Amino acid sequence: TISCWIRPNALPVNNEFSIVSQDVNVGQRAWGLGIDNAAATNFLRFLYTTNGSTVSGAEYAITILVNTWYHVAIVRSSTNLYFFLDGTQVTGSPFNIATDSIFDSTDELRVGDDPLAGGAWNGWIDDLSMFTFKCSVVVAYGWCRCLNNFHG
Repeated sequence: TISCWIRPNALPVNNEFSIVSQDVNVGQRAWGLGIDNAAATNFLRFLYTTNGSTVSGAEYAITILVNTWYHVAIVRSSTNLYFFLDGTQVTGSPFNIATDSIFDSTDELRVGDDPLAGGAWNGWIDDLSMFTFKCSVVVAYGWCRCLNNFHG
């Protein structure tokens, strides 16, 4: 599970703004979470590799505005990745990750920067949390909804 609050100062235009990643060197790419933009649509995107090079992943359309706080969470439960925005599962989610294991990279963790994706975050990132233990979708959803009650 990856969870954080984001508040963009600007939204990407035909590129990606990285929220958090372990994706610095080719051959050591592991994963990245960000906001992508294509054809004036914003997407919550999670990309990963199983071998350090070949990228897989998913993105789902979201509506976000500048200067507004949002809670973002990505939860892996069994063979699925669930995407949440402000405690609500994003339409189209989950993504079937099957039995893929995300590459165990030696690259450093980057918050707000991903040299390979090419887009530094423009805004605030707060309360970034990452959990490696299993967390059911029901628990994660409840946790996101609870956090959303403190929003605003």
